[in-house]
Amino acid sequence: MTDFKKIVWLASYPKSGNTWVRLLLDAYFLGELDINEIVCSSGDDAIARYNPGDSSIVHRWPVDIQQLMRPAAMLRTVLAYNEDTYDVPLFIKTHQANMVANGIELLPQALTKATVFIVRDPRDVLPSFANHMGVEMADAAKRMCHQYQLLAASEKKAADFLSDWASHTESYLAASDHNVLLVQYENLRADPETEFARILEHAGVTPDPERVRKAVELTDLSQLQKVEQTQGFSEASAKAKDPFFNTGKVGKKIPSELKSILERNLRKTMIKMGYLGKRKSDGTVQLH
Repeated sequence: MTDFKKIVWLASYPKSGNTWVRLLLDAYFLGELDINEIVCSSGDDAIARYNPGDSSIVHRWPVDIQQLMRPAAMLRTVLAYNEDTYDVPLFIKTHQANMVANGIELLPQALTKATVFIVRDPRDVLPSFANHMGVEMADAAKRMCHQYQLLAASEKKAADFLSDWASHTESYLAASDHNVLLVQYENLRADPETEFARILEHAGVTPDPERVRKAVELTDLSQLQKVEQTQGFSEASAKAKDPFFNTGKVGKKIPSELKSILERNLRKTMIKMGYLGKRKSDGTVQLH
């Protein structure tokens, strides 16, 4: 009997470390890295490439109609993946909230082997999210608190349903049937070798310590910044003014009133994640 549970989701709210994890995977499995050709994982864009048979351009459809194509597109991806041919699990990046929208599972449980959910302090997400979207931080803060927030469709991908940061995060924390591993970006930054090894193990890969060490070395943030400066980065937003590979700390560039908006609207989940708890001197979060 065919096993359809093959997808290992790399899930996160935008600007939370998802791309870094994808680069770690390339560096680990390939032993080298080309930031402009990520091959060991794919983006959650199969729906935009899926032709229903009448030459329709899916990303121009209304959002609710776009989502009707999602399960079929994901199934096609699973059927095209052959475990006997590939040594790499079927990693798929997504920014979708793990919800049911208009009766459609955004992350079909029947196709899910495991989920890696990467979460980051929303106060650190805000400056990068604003830059990525090409909007002022005040606008970005409103979007991060908006229950029905979408990432708009483009020629390369269909629309993503984000919801607000708290609902997005809670949708994965509550996903008992999606085999979720929670990875906090702050811990990944503080101890990338340990956290990346956890990700590999959760995906069913026995980590090789030396390969993990080399992968972390190849994806050092300062190194990625140098490569982006000289070669550019194909996944960077055309709307962004600042580089894609950047680092942020709580409060960086954030006016106090915007920080208060996030802390007030997202408070319950921020407390649950330790982001309004005690932060240690190394920048990591001491969970409650």
